[in-house]
Amino acid sequence: ALLRAKVIKVRKGHVTILSDSDLVVHQLQGTWNCNYLHLQVMRDAIRKELADYYDWEIKKVSRNIIVGHLGH
Repeated sequence: ALLRAKVIKVRKGHVTILSDSDLVVHQLQGTWNCNYLHLQVMRDAIRKELADYYDWEIKKVSRNIIVGHLGH
């Protein structure tokens, strides 16, 4: 979604990320370590994209919320 926002040139203000994964939430926030290289690479790529935004947050939500937004 962050890459899509970049392609369509969404204004770089505040972004909220919804995730049903505690692991993703805590690793992006930096409160949990990334113990595997492939997760570090993904985390760092996401943080690089987020650096273009003025402000960002990530929230842990239930899987039902994710399904409601994505439809699957």
